[in-house]
This record gives sequence, structure tokens and C-alpha cells, in this order.
Amino acid sequence: MNLISKLIILYIFIYLSILIVNKQNNKSNNIIKNKLYLFFGIVIFQFILNLFTEFNKKRNCDKKKKINDLLADSFEVGIISIVGYSIYIDLLLMNSTKNIILPYIGTPSKNSMTMSCIILLLVSIMQVTKLIVSN
Repeated sequence: MNLISKLIILYIFIYLSILIVNKQNNKSNNIIKNKLYLFFGIVIFQFILNLFTEFNKKRNCDKKKKINDLLADSFEVGIISIVGYSIYIDLLLMNSTKNIILPYIGTPSKNSMTMSCIILLLVSIMQVTKLIVSN
């Protein structure tokens, strides 16, 4: 599975999980709890996605990765997603950037889409940089 398809699948997962978590926590605005849900959800999902990718590579007799590498990659994506979430929260709270982001939020689906785009942008920059440096 190539990088673009993994990023598209990750975007769909992030978007749907943010929608679900925001609907459940609509009355309380607990940022730490949301970060923990996002981190563990993405780490588990990314690990499963990496296992699926490695299973396909095993069938095609390509170079395999160790489980530790898959777990490290999953934790990296989880940490980067938390950084993206923090950037989104900072954009909302800072007076200088609040006017820039206000047109992109308002409804739960717009909030989730904006948050997912920021997170996916950071994850894709990290993944592309990792590919460039490793090759």
C-alpha cells in the first residue's frame, strides 16, 4: 500500500473519529481527554494499517519490517497527530489567528475537516521527510 492511499485512509479515520468524539463530548471541552483519545486511536489504527501493509509485502516477497519498527512508526504518527491537534487549538485561541480560522469552523463537520486537514498535513510532511531521508 503506497503512501497516498495510507494517508487517505488515515484522513477518513481521523475525520470520523473526531466527529464521534466531539459528539460524545459536546458539553465538556476536555482537551487532554480528546488528545488521549486521538493519540491512542491513531496509534492503534496506524499499527493495524502497518500490519496489513506488511502482510501484503510478505505475500509479494518484499523487504519486511520488524514489529518494533511498525510500533515506532505508529507512535510517531500518534505524536504528530497530537501536535496537529495542539496547533488547531492554538489557532482557535490566539487572537491573531482567530480571524483566519473562523471561516473554516462552525459546524461539527467543518471543525472535524479542518482538524483532520491540519493533522494530515503534519503527518504527510513527516512521512515524506522520512521517505526522503531513508532513501
